[in-house]
Amino acid sequence: MNYLSFLFALIIALIFTAIFFYGFRNRGPWGTFWSFFLIMFLVIWGAAIWFTDTGPVWMDVAWAPLLFIGLIMAVILAAATPPERPKRIVMEEPATSPDTPGGAITVFFWITVVALGGLIIYGLII
Repeated sequence: MNYLSFLFALIIALIFTAIFFYGFRNRGPWGTFWSFFLIMFLVIWGAAIWFTDTGPVWMDVAWAPLLFIGLIMAVILAAATPPERPKRIVMEEPATSPDTPGGAITVFFWITVVALGGLIIYGLII
């Protein structure tokens, strides 16, 4: 594991996040660019650490498995996005608006980030 794996993971995560966020207008289950990017980056970096170097190598980094894992993870996050429903026209505004569970960063997000971070740290130590 070298620093170029980290850089490749960062670039691949940024590319897939930009494609899904701006190209497909898919915000992911948490609704923000940075949450989608963080999950993508941690998954791809974890794959770079835990997978053996197989496939085409460029600058001592096997980039094909990272692209494949990035694509699979982006599709999974896109599929987990709640569908957007058309807004209803109401005559009077309610006093309080209900919280949207898909729009906020939830406990599940932080559990996922901590678990992925733990896997990455464990992979770097052993």
